[in-house]
Amino acid sequence: MIFAAPLTGLCDSSRCPQATHHLVHRSVWQTTADNGVVLLANPRIPPAEKARLRAEHERSMRVLGSQKGRMTWH
Repeated sequence: MIFAAPLTGLCDSSRCPQATHHLVHRSVWQTTADNGVVLLANPRIPPAEKARLRAEHERSMRVLGSQKGRMTWH
């Protein structure tokens, strides 16, 4: 199967070494990280869901920390 356009739903900028992150996107990543903290602290969230949330939170923190790391904010 040949696709004429990128499959943007499959792209994860936090895992791409060539990704750039623009300041306009930072608030979205920060909101995701903040929501993750709240959800992980909720005792009503099942353990399996917490594992998924933890991975998502770590990914958000990795992107937010990328200002000092391999990815850059422009």
